[in-house]
Amino acid sequence: MKKTIAILGGGNGAHTMAADLSQRGYRVRMYEDSAFIGKLAVLRETLTIRCSGLLTGSAKIDLLTDDMAQAIDGADYIAVVTPSTAHV
Repeated sequence: MKKTIAILGGGNGAHTMAADLSQRGYRVRMYEDSAFIGKLAVLRETLTIRCSGLLTGSAKIDLLTDDMAQAIDGADYIAVVTPSTAHV
């Protein structure tokens, strides 16, 4: 059974981690704060991260949400991928 990873954050690092883990076969859910999730409209609609560089191709995620409880419910692992200024 595939492990599920919840990634808390929606920036560059979170996108990279989500794409890498998805391409490795993990189920990935992403959470982004409601104040910023509007900037991720394309990802929310397609659930696909396009990769170029060291990672190439497309990576599908299972969920993008601003509901943290939904993102982490039943997750095997939770990764916090935010800038240090967001750690309060």
